[in-house]
Amino acid sequence: MSDLVQTYSVYIKAPAERVWEAITRSEDTSRWGYGGDVEVDLRPGGVLNNLTTAEMKQMGMGDVAVYGTIVE
Repeated sequence: MSDLVQTYSVYIKAPAERVWEAITRSEDTSRWGYGGDVEVDLRPGGVLNNLTTAEMKQMGMGDVAVYGTIVE
């Protein structure tokens, strides 16, 4: 199997600061994201976890819907 990389681009008509808030604040991720709260350590190397909702867990998902690492 070869190493496959998929890249998606999303263009949002908003200032960069507002987009950053939308992915790092629970009130915004609950509204526009996957529905759950977000836990984030904003330092380089820190972890970002977008948590699942009760409904997601009922469908068999674990505690985290999306996870990542803060690069910079």
